Formats: sequence, C-alpha cells, structure tokens
Amino acid sequence: LPESSVSRHQTAFWCYRDNIAIVDNGSKNGTYVDGGRLERDEVYPLVGGEFINLGRFRFRFLLRVDFLQLVEKHLDERDVCDGFQAA
Repeated sequence: LPESSVSRHQTAFWCYRDNIAIVDNGSKNGTYVDGGRLERDEVYPLVGGEFINLGRFRFRFLLRVDFLQLVEKHLDERDVCDGFQAA
C-alpha cells in the first residue's frame, strides 16, 4: 500500500486447508481486526465479514460466497449484459 504508516511486511495471510488467517508480523503501527489490535505473531482466523485496518486503510474480508451475495444485492439484472454493467 502506498502509505508510510504501513510496512511492506506488516501483515500476512495464511491459508491452511479450507481456512484463512491473518497474522501481524510485528509491525510498529499494528494490524487491527474489528477494532482490536493483534499481538505480534498472533494468528487470527478469519471467517468472513471482518474489518481489517492497516494504517489509514480499512478493508472488509469477504469469503467468495459473501462477495457474490453482495454483488447480487447491488446489481440490477437489467443493467447487466454478459457480465458487464451497462453504462
């Protein structure tokens, strides 16, 4: 991220079996999940819907199913043609 408060190796995402976790790599400014700061090297399992803060950036972690439901909710089928939204 182009932000001085976010280090290049601040956070890692771990995938194991069918699970995903986030880990803080000992960053100075911290990694936050749903408002709580992760401890150094803490493995935090993600289940979908969590808000992740890195510096001034805020992300929402969505599983593929959650993402597809979100897209369906916000797109009207008559505005979509072959996967592209009409201008």
